[in-house]
Amino acid sequence: MNYLWLLVILMQITQFWWRIVKPLSLTAVLLTGGAWATDKYRVEIAQATTGCLPVTAVLVDKHNLYPSRGQLFSYRSQSAEPYFAAGSTFNKIAAALPGDMVEITPRQVKISHREGGTTEYALDARRMLTYAQMSPLDITKTLLIPKGKIFALGTLSSSFDSRYWGLVDNGQVKGVGYALF
Repeated sequence: MNYLWLLVILMQITQFWWRIVKPLSLTAVLLTGGAWATDKYRVEIAQATTGCLPVTAVLVDKHNLYPSRGQLFSYRSQSAEPYFAAGSTFNKIAAALPGDMVEITPRQVKISHREGGTTEYALDARRMLTYAQMSPLDITKTLLIPKGKIFALGTLSSSFDSRYWGLVDNGQVKGVGYALF
């Protein structure tokens, strides 16, 4: 007879677990994971007016503030006025890092890496030169990227990037990005 009583108690505990404890435990785990994810990551949606890359949404790792060469990154602008307000967020490619040599012409950006090797981007700057009322001579130059700076680059013809307003300071970086779509 004692075994029957024990079986009834076990059945009640099991029902209590499935109806109350399990959902509460699952909710606690999801809330904790969600808090961690929002602390570490942010999703940024590209503005239609600032088409710089063929990417619409970017997952930004807010804890990684040091992009590698060629990696997507997010930063707050400090020198894109009068076209964009100070503090506007941009997502670009970290095309060149400290020690890299960058050669800019209206039709190309060539980067000689400090470790050797080169990367070339065939980019037509005519559209943005007209928009910004600049001369091709304004952007034609060779730069050595100094410590603490990044050459930010977009790959679309509408990209307003380091060719026009200069380098990004490491302190402006908001995180490394990963293209979602």
